Amino acid sequence: SIEQFRTVVKNVQHRSAYVGMDENGDTIFDKRNTSPKLRYEGTVKLHGTNAAVGISSENEMWCQSRENIITPEKDNAGFAMFVNGKKDIFNEIFINILDMFVVDGIPLKSDILIFGEWCGGNIQKTVAIAELPKMFVIFGIALVDIEGQKTYLTREQVENVVDAAITHE
Repeated sequence: SIEQFRTVVKNVQHRSAYVGMDENGDTIFDKRNTSPKLRYEGTVKLHGTNAAVGISSENEMWCQSRENIITPEKDNAGFAMFVNGKKDIFNEIFINILDMFVVDGIPLKSDILIFGEWCGGNIQKTVAIAELPKMFVIFGIALVDIEGQKTYLTREQVENVVDAAITHE
């Protein structure tokens, strides 16, 4: 779920005013505490369907909707079929990420998830973006460790690994 900006502001103010608990277990707030300055980057809402491509540390690739693993036989708006036809590009992105995180010659041992919006075409017929060809718009890439903790690449890192894969194609 992506929160609205006003909700983010309210939560930051609430957390910065929080001091702790008193002896009765009641929360203590100090509204005089200064809220931190945060950098907030908004994005355009694309009306489509949430999708992701993953690769395991054992080099097994899969596709998923928000909550299900999908395949060309059990697809979500043609996304798995699209990925199947673009495996070379996705493999190149995965290789670029792995190369970025080699430390002292030791390769990364994490799963990698590429998150995006599968949109355009007939995915959501009543929106203007439906007039464009189907496309996968990447909005995040995460490294997932063995405990399931996600570490997200920065926007610049995402752009670099995706641009390098597309340029190499």
